[in-house]
Amino acid sequence: MSGAMELPRLQLRRNEDRRIRQGHNWVYSNEIDTAATPLKAFTPGAQALLFAASGRPLGVVAVNPHSLICARLLVREGNAAVGEAFLRDRLRTALALREQLFAEPFYRLAYGDSDGLSGLVIDRYGDYLVVQIGTAGMEVLLDTLVAVLVEVMAPAGILSKSFPNFSFIFAARTNTCSTSVPNLAISGATLPLLIIWPMVLPTMAAVMEARPRQTALI
Repeated sequence: MSGAMELPRLQLRRNEDRRIRQGHNWVYSNEIDTAATPLKAFTPGAQALLFAASGRPLGVVAVNPHSLICARLLVREGNAAVGEAFLRDRLRTALALREQLFAEPFYRLAYGDSDGLSGLVIDRYGDYLVVQIGTAGMEVLLDTLVAVLVEVMAPAGILSKSFPNFSFIFAARTNTCSTSVPNLAISGATLPLLIIWPMVLPTMAAVMEARPRQTALI
């Protein structure tokens, strides 16, 4: 976890904590005590401490007041905002599991809630990673996510296929077969931020274009 700033409170209505205590990670907007903690007070992607009506803490959530799924549980322990350490731990766990199952580095590295990373899908194609973000909570962690992926995976490139542009964006240490755009500073290192045209990686482009496109962050 990172950051010592006190998180705002998000409170459930009476008896609406049962699903969460049974292991569910999503909170719906009609389960929130909006009189005590108005959803309109939160910006999309903000983190908060989730509480039962009894005052029992339930964990740290990422909030999107504009979505039916208005909060997604990130961790069940602690009371501080999650960030770099959280992502590093979850991604290392996910990587270790895949390395036990796959002989070659071609697989889905992270699959949303299944890996404790709600709203994040990462596909690995050898030395390249394709990242798709589907929630506001994960969107605000994007810069941190890229830094952690560079640290943990040391990829040749990271391509982003996320709302709203669905463009192939490549963060790498070289600019082979690509068009350079302004640099992105990541954890003290400066990496060129590059746009990769579909013909550079035709097979990957075909696979990604064949997948359904989302219309909004949730």
